[in-house]
Amino acid sequence: MLVMKKYILNILCCTALLGCMVSACKKGYLDEKPSKSLTVPTTAADMQALLDNSDIMNSSPGLPQLASDDFLLSDAALASLGTTDERNAYLWKKEVFSSPANAEWRGGWQQVFYANIVLDAIRSKPDDQVQGLGNIKGAALFFRAIAYYYLCQMFTRPYVPATADSDMGLPVREQADVNQNPVRGSLAETYRFMLSDLGQAVTLLPEKADYKSRPNKAAALALMARISLVMQDYGAAFEYADRSLKLYGNLINYNSLNSAAARPFPAVLPRGNEEVLFHTAQISYSFMGFMASSVNVEPLLYALYSGNDLRKVVFFNATGKNFKGNYNNVSRLSGCIANDEVYLIRSEAQIRLGRMDEGLADLNTLLVNRYRTGSFVPYTMAGTGDPLKLVLEERRKELPFRGQRMADLRRLNQDGRFRVTLSRSSGGTVYELPPGDERYVYPIPQEEILRSGMTQN
Repeated sequence: MLVMKKYILNILCCTALLGCMVSACKKGYLDEKPSKSLTVPTTAADMQALLDNSDIMNSSPGLPQLASDDFLLSDAALASLGTTDERNAYLWKKEVFSSPANAEWRGGWQQVFYANIVLDAIRSKPDDQVQGLGNIKGAALFFRAIAYYYLCQMFTRPYVPATADSDMGLPVREQADVNQNPVRGSLAETYRFMLSDLGQAVTLLPEKADYKSRPNKAAALALMARISLVMQDYGAAFEYADRSLKLYGNLINYNSLNSAAARPFPAVLPRGNEEVLFHTAQISYSFMGFMASSVNVEPLLYALYSGNDLRKVVFFNATGKNFKGNYNNVSRLSGCIANDEVYLIRSEAQIRLGRMDEGLADLNTLLVNRYRTGSFVPYTMAGTGDPLKLVLEERRKELPFRGQRMADLRRLNQDGRFRVTLSRSSGGTVYELPPGDERYVYPIPQEEILRSGMTQN
């Protein structure tokens, strides 16, 4: 990967003016604004270097994983978590943030800021030079869109088509100018902004990227499919998933993995794990370090896997208590976009659109690569009572610890057939998170409220 340039340090300081960057700067302000010459990359190499800062650009939220029903913590493990925020998230406290700042909020807006720096730099170039910057522009648009997606899953209400035009979204920032302070638009406007960015990105990105940390066409289309699924626009979700899989639809056959290994999956970086379209790692929290010992898999989740389902031995250790099936193959959990998810999106979309046979065919394509060779019996309409329930259950089994469970619950809890009340106990007290509860939306961090006066959730 390219070495980061010295101007990155100046950018890191400048980003504090957004109120969501360097924590060492009090209240998100600096006494003096860096000059434009220090904060705007001028060459293609500089722009690429900025986007290749994977510690920033390839991070996804970690707190929602703590709040999910993928696992349970003992009282001792809960007490040993590194931060109060982790404990608050795990117990679904209304006031989850113990300090004015939050890593997910800051990190998401930092990604938006970096992407906008690159887009501003490209806009400043003469037309004849812009033509050669298409891939970089496409990547910047992708990074801006995925940052908005993750911010929305934490800091806005779930997308409900009937109310999205009136529900609050996020401020739409199209430039890196720190003096701009746009207000929160509607949720529908925010989602349209994401899809617009990705629609442009698809026309500019290459079909294959040099590294898994860089986006490509298939990844952009897959993200559009994911966003459309959240919006409950199943026609669009099918279209984008279909286009993505036609570009690149590889799946890992789990029979080829060493299920006894502590980490069965190949390292995703720089080019490993053929199923991954785009690499992200969830923001690191202390619970990730306990994954092999004190983080116990939710027994109801583990019970879903049959004996011939290789996910049972690839994802979990021999006791079934601990998770090891991390597509990231390191301590930070993966938040990637991968083809298993895209097959599930295309399958669900087709079933919801009434194309049952086609939807089951996609599910069969995925599952034949998950079961012991010769043991999987393909699903057919004649032998399937409720195809939609089936595909949603397979989604649950395929994507644990991938950082998507809470986003799924936000969507599925809108349907009485699939609502789930989460429950866990600690210190003799039972905690619950009912469907549609306001705690599915995190509060805007106080430092942002103080800085910009943004409307609180």
